[in-house]
Amino acid sequence: EMKETSDGNGVDCQECPECPEIASRQVDIIKTPQILTIHIDREQAEFNQGASSKKRDNLIKYPITDLKFANDVYDLFGVVEHYGWGTDWGHYVCYVKGLQDQEWHKMNDRTTSKVYNKSDIITKDASVLLYHKQSTKSVNQ
Repeated sequence: EMKETSDGNGVDCQECPECPEIASRQVDIIKTPQILTIHIDREQAEFNQGASSKKRDNLIKYPITDLKFANDVYDLFGVVEHYGWGTDWGHYVCYVKGLQDQEWHKMNDRTTSKVYNKSDIITKDASVLLYHKQSTKSVNQ
């Protein structure tokens, strides 16, 4: 098992912990997807309370339009929210942008309601963000 050194400049191996290896990570994006899915990791392990995990509830501000990723530009069309104290139980609702009317709607079990204020979809409970690639824009334009 490898783990990062405390200074972040290498990895320690359990076989020989006295000699950390210098390592780096790199992600190359060859082709960007049409649909970009971003998962917000909200799990905060609470080992002293058994197997349960507490949920982080800090607000992360994410763009509704013009998210720049690699050389492309994306627009938000869906947000999945998780309500509940922990990550092992709770309730899910989602916000989706209609294909026909381009309006935002909140889906909650059997009810659907129109969202009149776009800022309502940016919440501390967001856990999954769904973006679609704009067909005509790139970061260079």
